[in-house]
Amino acid sequence: MNYLVRKLCVGVSLSMGLLNGANATYVNGNPLGNIDPTGLACTAANGTVTCNVPGGPTISFPRPPKWPDHIQPGDSNYHYYDKWVNAGKTDSGCLQQYIQNHPTPGSPQPATPSGTQNDASPLWASWLTSSPVRSYSMTSNGVPVVVNVTMPDHPLFPGYVARTVVPGSNGNIVNNFGEGTGLAQNPYMPGSDKFINNVWYGLTQNAIDACSCSK
Repeated sequence: MNYLVRKLCVGVSLSMGLLNGANATYVNGNPLGNIDPTGLACTAANGTVTCNVPGGPTISFPRPPKWPDHIQPGDSNYHYYDKWVNAGKTDSGCLQQYIQNHPTPGSPQPATPSGTQNDASPLWASWLTSSPVRSYSMTSNGVPVVVNVTMPDHPLFPGYVARTVVPGSNGNIVNNFGEGTGLAQNPYMPGSDKFINNVWYGLTQNAIDACSCSK
């Protein structure tokens, strides 16, 4: 089914928004029980980064310039979060299509299997800084995944956000998994969670609103 989100839904903002050869597989088919058995959340080898997203998919993408050899608990400025939202009975296909079309904050282009260059700066901050990412669409065990990987000039480099829509016991769950070692997202940095990480709540609500009014 081809889901088209109408851009003229009154009161709904559609201003939301990684890599060539990217792929993802859920952790041994048990995303809640198995998280990175090696103890390394992200490792880089032979030009490829592989991240075992805690509680989510395992993703692989080409290594950006200056990306570290690993990102893991204990690293300086390490952070991890999942900003998840229960979307209830909102259609999962519509939600996923919206997220693919609006992978980052700002005014992005859709995520693609080969990767799309986007500026992930929120609209209010677009005049202040550029936040380059690569936005990728991939599939894991039949479940679509959208991944945004920061590039070296991004103020939150290095890090990624993986976005999924999966069924839950009380409705469809939209997950926004984030992990990295950017200084501005240090868990002890005042306001980092409220003003940076929590942006995904608003973007997810945009998806829910858009899919609700597109019916």
